[in-house]
Amino acid sequence: MKTKKTLKSRIKTLKAILYVVMLFWVVILIYTIYDFIINEINPYLVLALILLVTSMTIIRQIKAAQEKKLSELEDNKD
Repeated sequence: MKTKKTLKSRIKTLKAILYVVMLFWVVILIYTIYDFIINEINPYLVLALILLVTSMTIIRQIKAAQEKKLSELEDNKD
């Protein structure tokens, strides 16, 4: 029972972290587009976008693994 609650808590935490990272990604993407229109493209902003996309992918994979563990745990209890 405690493991089930722990996994649900981890999934909620990963979901919240993912939403925060997505928010930063959108803000940096909008600023990068604005900066590209006004000046030239800033390589640091592009690097930040790439790192944020990579971290979002990693967080999604970890979240999917936790959800899989939770579903397996629920299936075994039945």
